[in-house]
Parts: sequence; C-alpha cells; structure tokens
Amino acid sequence: MKIAIPTNDRKNVAERTGQASEFVVFTIENRNVIQTEYRKNTHTHEPHAHGHTENHSHDDIIDILKDIDMFYVRKVGPHMTESLEEGKIPYTILDQTFTVSEVVAKYADL
Repeated sequence: MKIAIPTNDRKNVAERTGQASEFVVFTIENRNVIQTEYRKNTHTHEPHAHGHTENHSHDDIIDILKDIDMFYVRKVGPHMTESLEEGKIPYTILDQTFTVSEVVAKYADL
C-alpha cells in the first residue's frame, strides 16, 4: 500500500495541497513503512499560470501520484477535487492539523 501526504517541510501536512513543495510517499507492508520517498511538486502556481478558469488542471500532480492508494490532505479546492476524481486517486480530508508522522501512525494503523 502506498500513501501520499503533501508537505512543505517534511514534517507537517501542507495546508494548500496543490501548492505543497513536495509529496511524501510511504510504502507500507504488513503494518511497517518499508520505503519513504519525496516527490517534488512540479505544478506551477504563478499568477499568470494559475488563473482559476474552466481549463485549470492539476494533471501534473495526478501524474506524480498515479501509483498511490490513498492521498491524505488538509484541503482541496474544486479543481483539485475534479482532477483527483478524474485520475481515480482516492483521498481523505483530515479533520484536524497533523504532522506527517501522525498521519502515518493514525491512518496506516502502524
């Protein structure tokens, strides 16, 4: 099982999912983390590139996360929600602020 979490500092879950600097991906087997990797977020959020239009897409993020089983986030906007659903990436919106390690411990049932 692979889970992903957006982060800016490798410690805390990023508040703005699409603007996180990277995604930490944990591979879990038999209730143990067997691999941790950090994937750079290549999605652009410059003002001219991030106008919220009908064509706003997060496809580059979907490509980065296409092999995960669950994506844990604090917030997702309507465009990100649409992209995750189209990319068939399951996600869970966290009900409070967690650190990355707390999410892994709580939701991966380690």
